[in-house]
Amino acid sequence: MTQILVKEAMEQAPVRVAVGFQNVPGEDEGMLTSVTVKDSRSLSIINRNAGQKEQVFRYDAVFNQDTDQEIVYEELVKPLISRARLGYNVALVVSGTYVSGKNRLLRGDEKQDGIVQKLTKDLFEELDKGEDHRKRLITVSNIQFQIDGSTVDLLNPHDREIQCLHHPVLGLITEELSEFVVSRYEDAWDLYLQGAKAEKLAGAHLDRCSTLFTISLEQQETSGSCLHSSIRLFDLTGEAEKGAVNGATPLVYILNAEPSHGCIGTLLDEALGGNSYSVLIYCLKLTESWPGQTVSALTLTQGLKDLTNYVTLNCWDYRELMQNLRASIRELRMKISSNGDLCNEDVKRLGSLVQELQMVKQQRWERKEERSQQFGEECRQRLAAKSAAPFHSDLDRVYAAAMKRRSKLAEDNAALVQGELMRMERELQLHEAGSTVTADGTARLRREREVVVLQLVALRREKKEAEKDLQSMHQNYKTELENQKLKALQVLREFREASRLQLTALEKRYRKLLQDAIQDAVYLAAQKQQLELDKQHLKETIAELHDQLSVTKQRGAIPHRRDGAAD
Repeated sequence: MTQILVKEAMEQAPVRVAVGFQNVPGEDEGMLTSVTVKDSRSLSIINRNAGQKEQVFRYDAVFNQDTDQEIVYEELVKPLISRARLGYNVALVVSGTYVSGKNRLLRGDEKQDGIVQKLTKDLFEELDKGEDHRKRLITVSNIQFQIDGSTVDLLNPHDREIQCLHHPVLGLITEELSEFVVSRYEDAWDLYLQGAKAEKLAGAHLDRCSTLFTISLEQQETSGSCLHSSIRLFDLTGEAEKGAVNGATPLVYILNAEPSHGCIGTLLDEALGGNSYSVLIYCLKLTESWPGQTVSALTLTQGLKDLTNYVTLNCWDYRELMQNLRASIRELRMKISSNGDLCNEDVKRLGSLVQELQMVKQQRWERKEERSQQFGEECRQRLAAKSAAPFHSDLDRVYAAAMKRRSKLAEDNAALVQGELMRMERELQLHEAGSTVTADGTARLRREREVVVLQLVALRREKKEAEKDLQSMHQNYKTELENQKLKALQVLREFREASRLQLTALEKRYRKLLQDAIQDAVYLAAQKQQLELDKQHLKETIAELHDQLSVTKQRGAIPHRRDGAAD
């Protein structure tokens, strides 16, 4: 397991562990293992037949999956959202066997929503209610880890190898994994459901495959730096013991500090022992498939509870990073050219710096949005190719080939039976001389019995071949049905996205028209008020002019009167 050096900027964050049971049976149910929940944080277990002492296990929460799911979500899972908003990595690791109730806890049912849906919805609600109004970019991805160590990109399946690389500043980066840009909770949840449906097509052993759904949140600060946080939701499947029939959970290797097993090991090292606030929920069904299953699971989770992560704030400036890397590359190139001889360490260092620069370039927002559109186009082209393929004609060819094989098999069987009948007739003719009627009849019945047995064997072969063809055609129809479902979901998402964009455009247009109308109304009201003032001013001016004119007339009339009186 990767060890993280403790720095001044780091803080300790113990892994919080919860155990969820589907049911807690009493001692009267006849089980070999008796489990007693002491309180909401501890339980005890004892093996009745082995005469062992009572073992007590303590966790951050012990809950019943049927009744206490909401309490565990509010106490352990929901606080991860506030950490992610501050720029820290968070992880929710849910593990258990395929029948432990894990899927219902994650995805919910008709009675209540699952943890993934609640976490995604609350995250977007918290972001929408934020008063900082920072620019942000949200991307989602979904990956499946199969039992042979291979990986499948559930949102955009491809043949490229998915690799986990560690950057000294950016942290853990998963290359060749499709990340889709989302802006709403509905888009993120639709992509999660799309990945869940794609799991059925990606692997045949779903009870041994694990998945990881990641929500990446980037927030731009006023200083130009960027806060980055990854919300990783693990769905781990497997037993809590090595060599189990259904495979061991990857948590076993994490606890034993064994070397990482591909991408899933690297990602789990980051979640359990690395730079992340993490919560582990282990789902357990008390009906044991093999003796000691419950004790092994509880011992495993007890050991994981002792893990401590060292977390640090993920904050960097893309421009500053690229400038520093380019300056380092320039200096190293000048050093290599001035020395004249190539040093292996300098060449390796130069290659590492160039790779880091390319990784930083891929993290720019413009590049991520461009790649998201590119991935969406790849999905549309793949679905279009599948829908355009002559599936029915392929089925017709498969059916025709199956019928041809059955006809050939029937002809071969008929020829075999006919040959056997002819051989029986020849043998009977050879034995006619000197044979009694009873012996002759017995021989004929014996040979006829052999022919009938041969016919039964031939019919069974035909039946087996027909069942094989029927199963193959059923699998083809099932695969096509899943493809059509994925296509319909993709079309629905595109229609919803187009409707949202159209609605947004109309809303912006009407808002612009409304703003223009309000501005015109305000302008006209101001002009009207100004005209009223001008009108009032003109009235006052006219009144003053009238008064002045009247005074002038009166002054002119008085001298005329005086002149008349003098005459």
